[in-house]
Amino acid sequence: MQNQEPSQTALRVALSRAIESRYPETRRICWDPFAQYFLCGQTRKIYDSWLRRKLFCLRSEKMAPGVIGSVMVRTRFIDDYLAVCIAAGIKQLVILGAGYDTRALRFEALKKEVTVFEVDHPATQQRKTAVLQNRFGDLPEHVVFVAVRFNSESLADKLLTAGYQTDVQTLFIWEGVTYYITVQAVDDTITFVTDYSGQGSSIVFDYFPPSVADGTCHLKEARVLRSLFAQLGEGVTFGIAPESIETYLAAKGFGQIRNYTHQDLQEKYLKNSKQHRRLSELFAIAHATVLAKD
Repeated sequence: MQNQEPSQTALRVALSRAIESRYPETRRICWDPFAQYFLCGQTRKIYDSWLRRKLFCLRSEKMAPGVIGSVMVRTRFIDDYLAVCIAAGIKQLVILGAGYDTRALRFEALKKEVTVFEVDHPATQQRKTAVLQNRFGDLPEHVVFVAVRFNSESLADKLLTAGYQTDVQTLFIWEGVTYYITVQAVDDTITFVTDYSGQGSSIVFDYFPPSVADGTCHLKEARVLRSLFAQLGEGVTFGIAPESIETYLAAKGFGQIRNYTHQDLQEKYLKNSKQHRRLSELFAIAHATVLAKD
C-alpha cells in the first residue's frame, strides 16, 4: 500500500459488499449491513447515489468481468464455512489481513465463546478501529486487534503476545490476502497454522493462479487487476495452480483438503439464480484441516 496509508483495495471490497447488501434477499449473494460504515470520500458518494452505484457496477463488470461476483461469492463461501466451524466448536477465530471484515459483528455466536483476532497492517487497522469506536462508542470486547506487517514481521510473535492460545480449535480466515504477499510470507503463515493451532483447527483462503502474478494470464480481468493493484501499491506477487493446492497443503501438514474452482462456486451459489451473474476464472478457494501431531 502506498505511503503506509489504509488499504484502498479493502475499501473497494467494502464498497462492493455494501452495494450487494442493498439488494433484496432474493437477489444478493452475501449480506453485510456494516460494510457501509467504512466508506468515505468517493466510495461514500457511490454508495449514496443510485445512479453512481449502477454505473460503478456496470463499469466494473465491463473492465473486469466476473470479479465483483467472485468477491461476493468468496465472502458468502467463507461465511458458510465459518458457520460450520462455529457449530463444530471453535474457540478462536483468526482473520488474517482483516481489512474491513465485519464477521465479528455479524455473527452473534462469536460474541459468546469465541475470541476473534483480527490481524492486519497497522494503517488499515487504525482506521478500522477509529470507525468502530466512532460508530459504537467502543471496540467489541471479544475482538483482539493485532497489527502486523506480513512481509517483514513475525505472525507468531505478534499473535502469541496478543494472547493467542496454541492448544484450542481455531479457524483461520485468509480472504483476499495471498495475492499481495511474498512466497515466503505465505509459507510462514501456513506453517504457523500447522505448528501453533489445536486439534481440529482449519484454514480457509482464496488464491490466484501463478499466471496472474507473472503477467502471462490471458484474461482481461487479470490484466486490469494487475494494473489496478499496482497503482494502489498492492501488486500481485503470489499465485498457485489449483491442481497443485492439495499437494502443497498436504506437504505442510494439512488433511481434509477441499478446493473449489470458479465452476464449483458457480454451481454452489448461482446455479438456480435468476441474476445471470458470472464469476471470474481467476478465483479459487481452498480449506483444509490441521492433521493431528504425532
